Amino acid sequence: MFTSNPFAELSAFISPAVMQTYVIVMVILVAAGTIYDVLHKKSARYFRRNMQKSRARGSAIGGGEMVSMAIKTAVVDVATSGIASRSPVSIGRPTAGISRKPPSITSSTKSCYC
Repeated sequence: MFTSNPFAELSAFISPAVMQTYVIVMVILVAAGTIYDVLHKKSARYFRRNMQKSRARGSAIGGGEMVSMAIKTAVVDVATSGIASRSPVSIGRPTAGISRKPPSITSSTKSCYC
């Protein structure tokens, strides 16, 4: 796969200018299709109205208050997730450096499922 370049082999049949034009036309068509889809479904109008409603309801906050809220959110998320307090073995997934051996079979665990 890495030993040959398929575009080099393709350039023997099609000129590089045609390939570049094809790529540019595809980018333009994808952008045009996306814009058409947004206009057709009227989703741009919905998102604009939603943004205006959000701005009208909310109040402006300063940079310090925004940083404070971000720190509080991070602390609460870490504290409530409980991941920091769990050991890898109790989660049931071993991590790098920790090996879990299967339980050994003893006479008490041997049984016949006949």
